[in-house]
Amino acid sequence: MRKLLCLLAVAAVSGCTSGSTQAQATPSAGLACEIPFLATNGSATADYVAVGFLKLPGGTFRTDPNAVSNLPPAGVAATYNGDSGRPWWDAQASRWVPASPSSTSPDGQTYYYMGKGGLHQVTVITGIDGVVFRQPPGVQGGDLLGVQADGVYIVFPAAVKDGTGGILTNPAAQVGVWRYDPGAGTTRRVLSTDNVGDMGGGALWIAGDSLVRVDLVTGKRSDWFSAPGMSTQFLGVDKAGLPLVWTFDNRGRLEIWHISAPNRADSLYTVEYTGNPPIYGPEAVQGLLIADEHGVWFGANDGLYLYDQTGFHKVSTVAGLPAGPCQ
Repeated sequence: MRKLLCLLAVAAVSGCTSGSTQAQATPSAGLACEIPFLATNGSATADYVAVGFLKLPGGTFRTDPNAVSNLPPAGVAATYNGDSGRPWWDAQASRWVPASPSSTSPDGQTYYYMGKGGLHQVTVITGIDGVVFRQPPGVQGGDLLGVQADGVYIVFPAAVKDGTGGILTNPAAQVGVWRYDPGAGTTRRVLSTDNVGDMGGGALWIAGDSLVRVDLVTGKRSDWFSAPGMSTQFLGVDKAGLPLVWTFDNRGRLEIWHISAPNRADSLYTVEYTGNPPIYGPEAVQGLLIADEHGVWFGANDGLYLYDQTGFHKVSTVAGLPAGPCQ
């Protein structure tokens, strides 16, 4: 791995420089577990052709005949059909659900989604679906940011498109980030801005020309990473809540970074590509990266990769997407 280190006094974060790196192609030592897995057809869109488990080491895939469910809002299908939810494995409930780990309660018994009427809570065992926070009057749109230890976070935008080329403006008092407390059944606004990016590790992360961290308590913004001449996309966080991003340009160069502190980053993987990179990005993953006791998992059209304390490894040649922790 190579390091990108900027010690800033007055200098801008974009003053960081770095060299080249290559991914390691050796399996992670001591890895012995089975990971929930969506086998894909190797396409850039990561359409899955089977749902099941991948045994490591060895990379033997077995389908799960119990993958199909009708859990709301869209159910889980055994193969991609464009209508059902992308399957994720709820390890605590031992069940496939149409909700990512970042949308699921810490105990795995409930998950949340924004739908008709407002914020919905679904009980995994029973499938009971109820609105726990109703959409405020006059408010259009709204997205689920994620579930944290202290509650469920959603965001209401300042405005939405009306479908005819016009704009619908939301009441200023409703715009921003709201936190729903499942224990108390109460909701309050915590940030008054809708420019919030993605949620992970107890913070919000805004990517673009750089990566900015937004504190959920104070709203303070701090620069964490920048790669000159490259665009940045947030991928997720590790078990410690530290972010991973990838950077890319219009010449077919992509690089993955693990950021351990503001302006301190390790490069994990670099590839020059045409068309689409082998590693699946946020559009294909449809959620954050899976992080567990082994490390952080990356799906790809040429196999499965693991980033751990020893480096970035290709641990299987089966194309697909990790869908839960490896146990």
